Amino acid sequence: MSSPPSSTPSNNSVATPDVTRLDFGKLGLPEYRNKWVAHDAINGLSSAILTNMKFKGSFVPRKRSIHGLKRLTVGPTSVLENRQNKSTKFRNSSRIIFDSSTLASELFTRVKPYLSSIERLQTSPLHAQFANGVTYLTDPPAMMIGFNERLRFLKYSPGQYFRKHCDGNYHDPGSGRISYYTLQLYLNDVSPDQGGSTRFWGSPCSSGERAPYVDVQPKLGRALVFEQAGLLHSGQDVFSGGEKYTIRAELMYEVIHEGAEVVEEEEPLIPEPPQHDTGNLDAPLPVIAHRLDFVKLGLPEYEQKFAMVIDNLFTPEDCARFVAKVESEKEWEAAAVNIAANAQIVDTSYRNSSRILYDNEELANEIYEKLKPYLKDIGQIEHSDMHKYTLQMSTEPPAQLVGLNERLRFLKYGPGQFFHRHCDGIYSTPDGKQTSYYTLQLYLNGSAEDIKGGATRFWKTGSIDGPDRRKVQPGIPLRKFVDIEPRVGRALIFERGMVHSGEDVKKGTKLTVRTDLMFEACLDDPSKRLPNEHEIAQCIQ
Repeated sequence: MSSPPSSTPSNNSVATPDVTRLDFGKLGLPEYRNKWVAHDAINGLSSAILTNMKFKGSFVPRKRSIHGLKRLTVGPTSVLENRQNKSTKFRNSSRIIFDSSTLASELFTRVKPYLSSIERLQTSPLHAQFANGVTYLTDPPAMMIGFNERLRFLKYSPGQYFRKHCDGNYHDPGSGRISYYTLQLYLNDVSPDQGGSTRFWGSPCSSGERAPYVDVQPKLGRALVFEQAGLLHSGQDVFSGGEKYTIRAELMYEVIHEGAEVVEEEEPLIPEPPQHDTGNLDAPLPVIAHRLDFVKLGLPEYEQKFAMVIDNLFTPEDCARFVAKVESEKEWEAAAVNIAANAQIVDTSYRNSSRILYDNEELANEIYEKLKPYLKDIGQIEHSDMHKYTLQMSTEPPAQLVGLNERLRFLKYGPGQFFHRHCDGIYSTPDGKQTSYYTLQLYLNGSAEDIKGGATRFWKTGSIDGPDRRKVQPGIPLRKFVDIEPRVGRALIFERGMVHSGEDVKKGTKLTVRTDLMFEACLDDPSKRLPNEHEIAQCIQ
């Protein structure tokens, strides 16, 4: 991306930064233009470039900001803030972590005049998620209050980089402040032939005419402000002769207490599984399947989404056998979070549980055979957008359900453990022929007496006063969430793209196994597949 023009100050004036608001639609990444439109553009995707930002006094960014702070801890950024990711294959640079409320305040004073469009968030779902001792009826409003005083000075030498990732939202438990935007302040010039750009990447699932990426080149004094959720970006390799210095900081928000309504925890909406008749304890329990009607449940934005609860699909003895088999072969380890392709970190502030990854086709088939009779409504997909991408096809082929992903993820949550709001990732086989569209969550223990908390919670994603209100039937309130409680032998199947969480376990231990429902493309006409890179190269030769 070319540099914005500089302002020329008069003899007695201060240069006014030029501001460029990035229009990703015009730049060829339309998926970023539309991401938040569905949410009434409340937290609209924005990215601003401020140029000619000069620091007052004798502040010289490169010398004072970098060399003058070497008395602080300097080290490779392969360790991500207590997240134990030590591979420089993903992130390779050096940094100084510098806590300074004075410098953070100065940066905020300089940047604030250009951020009026994101000064106030009409709804803050993250504040609702991390609220202590209160449940908000609606996501509360929040106001921008400054930068996190923990500033990260970063140095990239030739050959160093930061691969594709999305920035995480920082939560300060002590203050209740949460970040929604990142500031990247460039402290020196890096020419395009020296690399080092901040690159925003397009979604691999998008179609139509589009650019593969948009670059923002480092310029002395340039500030880049961008939303943290969903903006896939990278720090591109710095080439020979180049060196890049930056400051990274989070833009923090706190709740505006304007009489936001709160309610107590709601009673479960999904009925308890049927129990044995006291007169016939040996009879098998009936298997009951519930197709979730999200309009009637008060979450109408999921009206077109499929979710089903199947109670008593497996007996307690079956579930105990699954757990015993896995524990006899492997050890529990901390569950990790995906941050990029083939890159994971352990972040217990976001996901706190234990996990065993267990590859077993035989066990996956046993579970699938029990599920199969209840999955007729989702056995086929008429137009598979994922297969169009993975198989490089010109059209979206039909696909059919063929089984479960043999990688079974056994999960264990003790008291105080959780998995905060997220959408499940999509898994595709290396050849691209099979891909996941639905998640299976099978609960391996639990009753109303044994476990308190630990529900799988489907969250409302928009304003409670938004357009979905008209879909609600008379007498049915809009809800903020719907809970599925962990019950032994219960299976939960739900479609991709549904925001959910594993709520804190308050009593007992929750055991589950999670895997994917896999669909295979029906390739009646292989000619519809686009040529791959190797085939294109052969044609050119």
